[in-house]
Amino acid sequence: MEEKLKSRTKSFVEYVISRSNKDSAFRAAFKKAENPQTKYDALEYLINFCDIENKYEYEPFLLIGFAIAKAKLKKDGDIPFGLALLRTTERKNDENNPAKLRLRRILSCSDIDELVMILRPAINLIISKQIDLNYSDLLYDILNWNYDWKIENTKIKWAKDFYKGGKNVSEFMEDRN
Repeated sequence: MEEKLKSRTKSFVEYVISRSNKDSAFRAAFKKAENPQTKYDALEYLINFCDIENKYEYEPFLLIGFAIAKAKLKKDGDIPFGLALLRTTERKNDENNPAKLRLRRILSCSDIDELVMILRPAINLIISKQIDLNYSDLLYDILNWNYDWKIENTKIKWAKDFYKGGKNVSEFMEDRN
């Protein structure tokens, strides 16, 4: 099941990137997905990727579709969400680092509705800084928020990527000593 979900998220991201670069109406529909009143314009494009009768499934797809359309991507990025969030700020070691505060707020989300709402401004910030976020992995992680037993793993993954700052474990441990 996990590989199937990974494949579906990757296919969706590739589809949105490809089609939004060729079809301005498609891109506009996803850009309007940020607005609760016009988000339904993009549902027709989700039908092959998710259950559009289940908001816990279609909301994450709308969020990622919106982000890709807004960022005008040519390809999916390779930076994990936690590290991308860290790269939005210069104040990496400051306790009041805005990215650290934003991460704490995101990690406190208890359900997917809250997560999608809180992620939107963080993703907008990442886009504004032109950080090559890995959207297919982010979508996969968001969809895992639907499963209580996977939420904790996703939170740990995002926190580890943020606090390690892209370093491998040995580099991270050396910096701490």
